[in-house]
Order: sequence, then structure tokens, then C-alpha cells
Amino acid sequence: MFLFEIIITPIQQILEFFYRFFLEIISNDGVCLIGLSIVVSLFCLPLYIVSEQWQENERYIQQKMQSQIKRIKTAFHGDEQYMIISTFYRQNHYHPLMALRSSFSLLIQIPFFIAAYSFLSHLPDLQGKSFLFIKNLALPDSCLSIGKFSINILPILMTLINCVSGAIYSKGHPIKEKVQIYACALVFLVLLYNSPSGLVIYWTMNNLFSLIKNVFYKLKNPKKVLYILTLFLAVTMIAASLFVLKDIAIELRLIVVLFSLLLIAIPFILKVLRLFYKSFFNSIKEDGKKRFITFILSAIILAVLAGLVIPSMLMSSEPEEFFYVDAYKSPFVFLISPLLRSIGLFLFWPICLYFLFSKKIKVSMTFIFVILAFYGVINNFVFQGNYGSLSKTLEFKSTSDFYISIKACVINIILFALLFALSIFCLSHRSNLVSIFSSITLVALLGVGINNSFIINKHYRNFEPVKSADAIKPIFHLSKDGNNVLVIMMDRCFLPYVQPVFDEKPELAEHFDGFTFYDNCMSFAPMTMMGAIGLFGGYPCQ
Repeated sequence: MFLFEIIITPIQQILEFFYRFFLEIISNDGVCLIGLSIVVSLFCLPLYIVSEQWQENERYIQQKMQSQIKRIKTAFHGDEQYMIISTFYRQNHYHPLMALRSSFSLLIQIPFFIAAYSFLSHLPDLQGKSFLFIKNLALPDSCLSIGKFSINILPILMTLINCVSGAIYSKGHPIKEKVQIYACALVFLVLLYNSPSGLVIYWTMNNLFSLIKNVFYKLKNPKKVLYILTLFLAVTMIAASLFVLKDIAIELRLIVVLFSLLLIAIPFILKVLRLFYKSFFNSIKEDGKKRFITFILSAIILAVLAGLVIPSMLMSSEPEEFFYVDAYKSPFVFLISPLLRSIGLFLFWPICLYFLFSKKIKVSMTFIFVILAFYGVINNFVFQGNYGSLSKTLEFKSTSDFYISIKACVINIILFALLFALSIFCLSHRSNLVSIFSSITLVALLGVGINNSFIINKHYRNFEPVKSADAIKPIFHLSKDGNNVLVIMMDRCFLPYVQPVFDEKPELAEHFDGFTFYDNCMSFAPMTMMGAIGLFGGYPCQ
């Protein structure tokens, strides 16, 4: 459970975020799944590039040592053969476990597959939704029927694409790699054959993009072709935002346009980043230990801030709201869960990525995490804002409270610019200052989180839960001889559904014999409790 919360749930939350984002722009669940697949493929592309480099290195080393290993195995046997081969490996700075690098591309897919399966297999939004020839995205497609036997076409199509992609990728590679690829395709066919078609669409698109990626590897100038396609995609997105997607919010259209312009400017951004890297960050470029300490402190600050401090501040303001919720008695489950997810999002996965990439990426990640850590702390404690009240499902009741003044935006931009410049200076000349301030900030955040936890625990210990029904003493007594008036107010229920339910279940209607159903009533208040005032004649007049 803990490992799932740390490793899988952060990916699942990212998938949900982008799915909801696409759903806001295009109200079509099938298109949203395709968009989600594109985003995940783009995020995973650097990982696949690293994986490809590792696999190429592994093939080169294996090919280089193959003839000598074959000669040793021919001349020696038993323990003598093992010792000579081990010595040969050490001389070539190679270990048999390094062969696992060839399976890295498969290992990448496992957490993303589990997260997508967990998210899309139980997504209520897909229930009853159709897309192209698929009638229900929450069920297997069952597109082809032979008598009473139905065949799911999508998993078969997914497997064919996977096999074609594997054939292109493994051309000229050893048979061992080809067997591994086709066996993996067969495993996914078995796993996803009876899965919801929405999930299969998502994974089919992933395989399709993998096929495109493998085709690109065979081209002479893949980067140039990729940029041309990216340019075409960006222009299409801008045109759609300006002329087609006129019904969506202007903010979302603006985000799409800005993202498209960002795609167009990728070559120029890369040149600026290279120049930026050469000119700054001298203090952490060569000292790998100092760089990692700076990075890990910033990552821990983000994890503690998002997973402990912010939830504990919210809970300590009204602790009783988090006691005995559903099957949870203790409120600390609402602290442990976000803390584990924050550890996964800001600590576990960033550390994994940190050790995968080159020194340039490590320096860039350190710089980004330093800015995010201090900017997040300042925004949380200095620019708290007023977001209104929360519901019991931890959702803000009014979106109008999210209005941010121009003055606040300008102050935030200035603050970010100052942090940006200060971080560049410190990481270029005084990286020790960053580590010192990070350590002090981390200790302070832990102190705030622990103090809030003690406050929550104190309220929890003094809280008296609702007693069982047998121990409850009645306050209001119904008369056995006189008249009683009992009003049932339906919360979040539409009146037109009441009568059809009674018609469908007459035995239920008998239980309400003697009640009068007012089918043309409405409350002028947003909540039932506030609407009850009208039953007592309204507010008293002064």
C-alpha cells in the first residue's frame, strides 16, 4: 500500500490532471484519451532516449566481448570457466547485472501501465460514453460478434501495432531481444483483452507513438523531421484555438496558444539554455556531491511542504471535520496519504530521473527544484490569499473566490524574478548558502508540521464520538395521541425523480402513506439548512 502510494499514485494523479484538462477543452472522452496518451508519450520520450542509449551500449559491449567469451567457454569448464569469465568481466569494467539495462524500456512501461490501469479501469466518466465505433468506453469493445461469441478488436489491433513497432525496432538485433519484444506484446494482449475499451484506446495510442518513434530512429535526420511535425501540430493547435474552439473558456484557449508557441520556439529555447548553462552554475557543475545535497534538500522541502505542512495547516484549523469520516476513525490517515504521495512526486521519481540523466540535466533539475522550493514556501506563508470555504469533499465551494488582483500577480512575478536571479547567483558562486537556507527552512517546516499534528491529536483525544443508537436519548418526542408534523427535505435530489420512483416501486410508496408530496417547491437558498428558514415564516422582521 505504501509503495503504491509513493510510486504509482503520483503518476495516476498526473494522468487525472491532464485528462480533466483535456476534458475542459474538448468534451469528448475518446479524444481526451488520445490527448492523454500524447502527453504521456512526450513525457516518457527522454526516458526512452536514455533507454535506447543504454541498450546500444550494452549491445556494443556484448558484441565486443562475444568472441573472447566464446573462446573461454570452449577451453575451460566448471569453476575454472566461471573464475576466468569473472576476471574478464572485471578487466572490461563489466558486470552481468548490467545486462538488465537492455530491459529498461520495458521497466519504464510497468509503473505507467499500472497507473493507467488503476485510473482508467474505474473512471466513472467513461461509463456509457461512445467514441467512433465503440459504444461504451467503460466496457470491452465487442466490435465483432460470431453468434453469441464476441471478439474485441481493439486489443488485437494494439498487439499488431506493437509487433510491427517491435519488428522495426529490433531489425538487426539479436533474436533474444526480438523474443522479448513479442512476448511482451503477447502479455499485454492477455492482460488487456477484456479491459475497458477506454484503457485499450489509451494503450493502443501509446503503442502507435512508439511505432512512430521507432520509425524516426531509422531516419537520417530524425530531429529535423520531428521539429517539422511539431511545427505543424503547433500551428494546427493555434488555428483550432482561434477559429474552432470558440466555446471554451478564454483562459484555456490562451493556455493552448502559449503551449503551441512554446513548441515552435523549442530550437531557440534550447540554444538559450545551452548558453545559460555555459555561463552560470559553476559552483555545482563539477562538485557532484554538493549538487546532489542541494537538489535533495529542495526536493525534501517540496515533499514536506505539500505533503505535511499544507494538509496539517488545513486540518488544524478545524480538526473535528476530519474525525470519524466514513470508516476512518483517526484523522491522521488524511496526513499520511498526501505525505506519501508528495514523497513519490517530489522525492522518489525526481531522484530516479536525477540519476538517469547527464550532468547538464542534473544541474538543471537542481536549479528548478531550488526555485520551486523557496517560491512554494514564500507563497504558502506570505501570499496565502482567500479561497473561501471548503466542502467535506475538500473542494472549494465557490470558484469566484479564486480571483487574483493584478497587484498580487505583479508582486508574484517580481518575487519569482528575484528568486530566479538570486538562485542563479548562489548556485554559480555560493551554493553553500543555498544548502544552509534549505536546511533551516526544512527544520522550520518540520516544526510547523509536527506542531500542527500535535494540535490535531489533542483535539482528537478530547473529541467524543457520536454514541450508538441504543445510547441516544431522544430530545424531540412525537405525540402518540395528538398531531405531528414531519417534513422531509430532499438534499441534492431532483423532485421529478420522486414520482417515477414511487411508480416503479409501489412498496416504497406505501411507507410514505399519509405524507403530502409537494412537487412544485423550490428553495431560494444554496443549502437545505438555509432553505429551512422558509418553513418557519422566514426571518423575523425588525
